[in-house]
Amino acid sequence: MYIVFTHCSEPCVLYIISRPELLSTSRGLGRRRSFHRMKCFLGILIAFGLTVTGCDAECIFRRLYFNPLKVTTGCVDQLGVEHGFNTVWKTKECYECSCSTIGISCCNLATKPFGFDVEKCSAIFHIESCSYSLVSKFDPSKTCAAAQWIR
Repeated sequence: MYIVFTHCSEPCVLYIISRPELLSTSRGLGRRRSFHRMKCFLGILIAFGLTVTGCDAECIFRRLYFNPLKVTTGCVDQLGVEHGFNTVWKTKECYECSCSTIGISCCNLATKPFGFDVEKCSAIFHIESCSYSLVSKFDPSKTCAAAQWIR
């Protein structure tokens, strides 16, 4: 199976071709359009990568493994502490975790700043409040603005 990008005016259109011999016909890939198709494909890959990174970058999941010789009543976290099924707890690293019959899911509670001048400002993490502040590198008493805050 081959995936081929073609275009009608400007937008990318995706066609899936199951017969490779169609690529060698007069309607096949032309050199003039192949650059546009490669740009479309690269754009889709970058968009997919950003989506995957942005969606679940701050959540982790660890599958629960059952021991057939032992009755399982909950999940054991990385510190060795057992948590019962359907419980929620906060870690000292600012993650909110939950235990279910399929495993442990933990998500970061801190909202991170994005879209600020990294040469003039720095993000400082406050673990006691699970928050960030943006301050000037030259004068830490002054705050900086961020384009957005993402959790």
